[in-house]
Amino acid sequence: MAVVVITLGTTTGCVLMLASAGTGLGVAHAKGNLEVVVEGTPEEVALAAEEAFEELEVHVVESDVSGWCTEVIGLTEQNQKIKVKAEERGDAASKLSIRVETFGNQQLTHIVYGRILENLGYEQTAMADVE
Repeated sequence: MAVVVITLGTTTGCVLMLASAGTGLGVAHAKGNLEVVVEGTPEEVALAAEEAFEELEVHVVESDVSGWCTEVIGLTEQNQKIKVKAEERGDAASKLSIRVETFGNQQLTHIVYGRILENLGYEQTAMADVE
């Protein structure tokens, strides 16, 4: 089992790292963003995000699903803005970034993250939806 840990330096020194045991993914939270490298092209990640939004009843307001960098933006029923970005990292990997509102919302971020992983075909052993 490989665990990738992503460290992010910030000017304030505020860094939180989490490792998803069993998934081989390293998850980092910094300044309200969740960032992780996942298997899948940016297009596959964006389509998985759109599917996650549909499952969670989040209205897609903007979607750019082409090229090496994709972005999907949605609004919840409570008008919370969720932004999912994916940037190409190698042949079949992408840097996934999820942000809820300006300062982040870890609970909602992890719900969206879990759904995206499921839609990409990952098994959920370490992360659970908390609704």
